[in-house]
Amino acid sequence: MSGKNTSKRKKVLAIILIAGLLVFIVILAGINLYIERMASEKIVTQLNKPGSLYTLAIDDIDVHIFRGNITLRNIHFIPTDSARSILAAGGIKALPQAQIGEFKITGINLIKFLRKKNISIKKIVIDDINLEYTVNKNAQTGKKKPFSLQNVLADKIHSANIGRLDLQNVTFRLMDYQNDSLPDFEIDSVFLGIQDIHLDQNTLVNPFPVTLSEIKLNTGHFELNTLAYYNIKTDDIRFNLTDSTVTVDGFKLKPKFSKKAYNKLIKFNNDWFDIVAGRIVFNRINMHELEFSKMITILSVSIESPDIKIYRDKNLPDAPFKYKPLLAGLLKKIPYPVTIDTLMIKNGKLIYEELAANGELPGSVFFDPLFITAYNITNHTDVIRQKPHMEIDFNGKIMGEANLDANLKIDLVNDNELFFTQGKLSPIRGTAFNPMVENMLNVSIKDGDIHSAEFRFRATDDISDGEMTLIYENIKVEVMKHKDTGKESKVVSFVANELVNKRNLPDDNRYRTGTIYFERRKDKGLVNFLWNSSKSGIISILAPIADKTEKEKRKAEKAEGEREKSKKEKKSKN
Repeated sequence: MSGKNTSKRKKVLAIILIAGLLVFIVILAGINLYIERMASEKIVTQLNKPGSLYTLAIDDIDVHIFRGNITLRNIHFIPTDSARSILAAGGIKALPQAQIGEFKITGINLIKFLRKKNISIKKIVIDDINLEYTVNKNAQTGKKKPFSLQNVLADKIHSANIGRLDLQNVTFRLMDYQNDSLPDFEIDSVFLGIQDIHLDQNTLVNPFPVTLSEIKLNTGHFELNTLAYYNIKTDDIRFNLTDSTVTVDGFKLKPKFSKKAYNKLIKFNNDWFDIVAGRIVFNRINMHELEFSKMITILSVSIESPDIKIYRDKNLPDAPFKYKPLLAGLLKKIPYPVTIDTLMIKNGKLIYEELAANGELPGSVFFDPLFITAYNITNHTDVIRQKPHMEIDFNGKIMGEANLDANLKIDLVNDNELFFTQGKLSPIRGTAFNPMVENMLNVSIKDGDIHSAEFRFRATDDISDGEMTLIYENIKVEVMKHKDTGKESKVVSFVANELVNKRNLPDDNRYRTGTIYFERRKDKGLVNFLWNSSKSGIISILAPIADKTEKEKRKAEKAEGEREKSKKEKKSKN
């Protein structure tokens, strides 16, 4: 009998427990539904007030109090028509809008927040984010007071800890309100993963108001369209805080216009570029110095497999004089401290084409492969005090045949752009230079072998001076008729061959060592200075009469320039 009573009590207890559990589930479900409805109404009501610049819509909100989870789906944050009118009138500078597929928060510790004002969240995942930021570049708005996160959160929370934050499938577009068909800047397929985020009253005073242990950034397509003549694109960008490395895959600087169209748009001759690089790696960026001292310090930058095309049309006039500094001067112009210990260009290709005035086809010089390594690239005074020189090693196969090795040593202390350079060229057929000289100089090399060439010179912002050795034999040239690359001018070719030393061998009585001397054109850059300095040495060996004529021409041009300068000074005084 007692056994039957015990069995009945167990059944009743079980029924009570099940009923209680069902009631608890119903109550919990009711609380969840109430919170979901209240949250939805509160959020939408607060942001959709009359006169608001935005409308907010959320298709679905799921709240699980017991699990500590909140999920919002299909969030639409869209500017109103009145907001767009204010933007167009210049009343505001920018207007964002966003669509988010899912915003999920898991592992919220509500008890800790209610008791101690400490936010503790295991994970936040925001997926399928489409963000547009429309800007009125002509808007004149007053200066805003600096935003202080500390003032906003001081009374709301004591601290916040988020185990992980993932932003997935992010697309961002920067738009000009006057042209919304093509974004100025676009990036898609972005993944941003951040671990161990911590925020409290101590971190809020720092420039970056949180601490974290790891950050990973991957992107897909990246495109910048704000440049007048070029688009910048990438296939992928990755950032890893663990080793402070940024990796860029598929970098492209692509021209918006063809060479011909570009030269119709510009007033003065200027380089047209087309640059592609397989991968660019910024290794070990000093994030602490960047955050607190606004200094850029990078251990190394590696540019892999760049393909560089440059073109210039000399039929256009030179631009009005504007001083161009050399490398040390360029570094000094950077407004903040920069130090890159090593910069490497690996397995590159470079082709430079130039269309001479009244020319029909461009001449070209190319390097394939090309390797460049630069050391101690810096404008930081403390670094320069310890390492006062920047060095560049250059190695490339010129015209696909001969190796050219060169070294530049640049004095970072000297105020007059002092640098030293030396180089060596391995054997090459003279005819290999025809793609360059036939169309640039209207001269064809018909025969000859260059056994070696070496040069060394010292240069400043004003002049270069040094020496060159050039060993060659059997040089024969033809001077082509103007605008008729198929025929030669026999009389002029005969004179040219008489002027040219046909051989220059060390065991020959007429063996010459060349003199490098060139007065720098200060509206031209380093490459122009290096080429003209080297050319002065080549001409002094190959055609000394032409060298004398060239020097007299430069002397006359300089004197004419001085006279023009004097006339302008007198005119300005009157």
